[in-house]
Amino acid sequence: MQTKENVLMFTQDEMSDRNKIPNWLEKEYESFKRNVRDTSFPCYFGTLAEKRGELRYTFIEDDYGVLPDTLLAFLEVSRANPDKRQNLTVFFKPELEERSLEFYNKKMWDVLQYLHLKDPCPWPESTPKDPQDSSWEFCFGGEAIFVFSASPSYKMRHSRNYGESFILIFQPTRIFSGFESDVAEGIKARSVIRSRLLDWDNHAVNIPPDSSKLGEKKEYYWKQYAISDDNEPIKGGCPFHMKDIPI
Repeated sequence: MQTKENVLMFTQDEMSDRNKIPNWLEKEYESFKRNVRDTSFPCYFGTLAEKRGELRYTFIEDDYGVLPDTLLAFLEVSRANPDKRQNLTVFFKPELEERSLEFYNKKMWDVLQYLHLKDPCPWPESTPKDPQDSSWEFCFGGEAIFVFSASPSYKMRHSRNYGESFILIFQPTRIFSGFESDVAEGIKARSVIRSRLLDWDNHAVNIPPDSSKLGEKKEYYWKQYAISDDNEPIKGGCPFHMKDIPI
């Protein structure tokens, strides 16, 4: 476990140590692990990384104070291990009552906005600053990051529900190099993942409507951060606001 300064980050082994994590997290991690390690889980890259112990974890109970430094620390670990498909999985203490998908979607954007305000690094020049630009994506620590959210509010898309905890997964987009949506390996991987996704969701819903078409360059990454629980596309513009652009 890393506790330097304001960093709270755990390895897989530490997530099994009851002296290091709260009781609620033990239960939620077991649920997460049971899903991700299933041989039929859609993202086989994630399954392999979890089994290899390559992922890192943290948790939030009250405020987001430890998250900025923890995410920076994770990015350092990830850069030092470019051959591993690492991500930072953030577990939020379960709500006391059932919440809607809209509640969790807003929470996700609140977290991203908080991180942006606390980001000590400049926005990378390679990524547009305008959230309405089709190529915009969330950045932190000087690099682009893909955000994946899961919550108990998903009833149809089981692939986005791992238990009672709201979960955010941060993946540096550089780990997808060579597997972009418009290259051969990326097309092959997405074809397999999408087929498994339909099975995992019991064919109750289709592939998320805002997903890129196979063979085409992916646009509007943010629409994949928090998807709908039905077959309707995300409506409206990106709710993110850049701190150096006046409202």
